[in-house]
Amino acid sequence: MKAYIIYFKDGSYYKGNFKQNKFHRYGKMYWSDGRVYNGLWENGLMNGIGTHIWNNGNFFEGTYI
Repeated sequence: MKAYIIYFKDGSYYKGNFKQNKFHRYGKMYWSDGRVYNGLWENGLMNGIGTHIWNNGNFFEGTYI
């Protein structure tokens, strides 16, 4: 499984793995509003252990299901 970078029109981008054209396994998403999620994905959704950081400094570190 290869890691790729995909860019979106709003300036957001994702660096990580894909499966059947969806975010899958490990990846990092950078949103244009400054949020960042670093962790596990399954079928395009945050799923598993990860860290989500908002642009105001708040963060969640834990498990997404």
